[in-house]
Amino acid sequence: MGRTREDSIEKKPSDVIGANRPNFTAGHRAGKDRVSKGSVEQIENAAVTSEGSYPAKKRGCFSRLWSHYKRWWCYYGLGGVIFLAIMLPIFFLVIFPAIAQRMVNNANLPIYSASITNPTPDSVQYSLVAGLSVPKPFTVKLRPIALNLLVDENPPNRNPYISVNLPEQNLKGNATITVMNQTTNILDKEIFGTFLHSAVYQETFILSASGETDAYVGKLKTHIRLDKKVELKGLNKLKGFGIESARAVLPAEEDGTNLITNLSIPNASLVSFELGNVTLNIMVGGILLGSATMHNVYLVPGNNTVPARGIVDLKTAIMNLPAILSSQVGALAKGNIEMSASGNSTIYNGQHIEYYEKVLNNLMLTTQMPLLSILMDSLKGILSGEGGTAYHYIQKYPFTYYKQARQLIMSKVFSQSDVAPHNKADDIWIIINNDVFDVTKFQDMHPGGKKVMQTVGGKDATKKFQKYHRDAILNKHREELQIGSVDVETKPKSSSLFSFMRKN
Repeated sequence: MGRTREDSIEKKPSDVIGANRPNFTAGHRAGKDRVSKGSVEQIENAAVTSEGSYPAKKRGCFSRLWSHYKRWWCYYGLGGVIFLAIMLPIFFLVIFPAIAQRMVNNANLPIYSASITNPTPDSVQYSLVAGLSVPKPFTVKLRPIALNLLVDENPPNRNPYISVNLPEQNLKGNATITVMNQTTNILDKEIFGTFLHSAVYQETFILSASGETDAYVGKLKTHIRLDKKVELKGLNKLKGFGIESARAVLPAEEDGTNLITNLSIPNASLVSFELGNVTLNIMVGGILLGSATMHNVYLVPGNNTVPARGIVDLKTAIMNLPAILSSQVGALAKGNIEMSASGNSTIYNGQHIEYYEKVLNNLMLTTQMPLLSILMDSLKGILSGEGGTAYHYIQKYPFTYYKQARQLIMSKVFSQSDVAPHNKADDIWIIINNDVFDVTKFQDMHPGGKKVMQTVGGKDATKKFQKYHRDAILNKHREELQIGSVDVETKPKSSSLFSFMRKN
């Protein structure tokens, strides 16, 4: 009774979202702004249309992507073509050349050996063995390249002094680059002289090389630039130069040779130099006394023993004897004579090699040599039959001359203070019965061992010797070991020239 038309109409929800769907209209009509209490679960179940329906199975990511691709494949294909059209030129023209150039820049270039041979005024013969590392597993093919050798200067000088042609190379892993006996013209003699000066005078020098060529990695081709600087050991002014032996030739030979010597010339670098015939000026105390010539000089790495034949102007030496002796006081006090040598000429196959002469003629080599050694080598030369008319005298009276020579050597007179400093393991003098003996080399053969000899070095060992040995043992080794005697009573220093001669 009394129900209105609105009450008689059955109200049904127009949309079924879920069993627990909140009634938004009721709240609106009530004028209240209430927040829905519906859950996320209710929203996710929006696909349910009836009580008997089940949730639809969700598709995987790949399935959705594939469906998307099938729908839009033409656009993706067009995009791929555009991408390749842009990136392939960039790869071949920019990325790959940059990678190849970086590989070259980062590769080490060790120099194993080099040589400069067969010099002429305008050319040399050049050889080089070097290494080049290529990252695995790549194989790089280098087309022939003209390798320009430069001087490392500040500011840089890009003018090469020589150019070496490298043949085609296939490089893989730790590869070796070889150039053998290649004749090349000297492009700039002044710059080449600068290079030689740095190689001879400096302890280290820079070998700079530059060139361009095409490189292949498989079928891929690119243009690369090789620009390398390698630090090498130099000859360091031939530091360690010395005279291994020297002897006077009396009388002089027909060509005037009156000095024969063996020179020790070190080469600390990896570069071999063929010089030819080198003539050196011989100076003592700054006075030019003559010259010595070395024939067919070829300096390899390490120590080189080079024979030389010299002509010494004895007249000049005698005229300048006071000045020479005054300059030799320090050396003579050690029993040595100091000699200097500088370049005079360098001739190969009859031609002056000016670029070598400019370097060697300004190089001054100074060394000391035991005066006693020179004397003994000279006597040996005379005794061996190389002393001209002097030899015939010795041949007639061999024993007499030998005895006189030994007496000359053994006649040196020392004070005890002269002997005292010789008390080191590599320099041992001892006194026995007022005679001085150099037992440096004998200590290894001493039955009692080295230490016994070293404890009496520089001292009078007469009592210890007599305690364990007979005089016959001393006499057996006297000629081999005795170098002089000591005047115990007056202890004078001999006024003769022999007072300056000591055994090294």
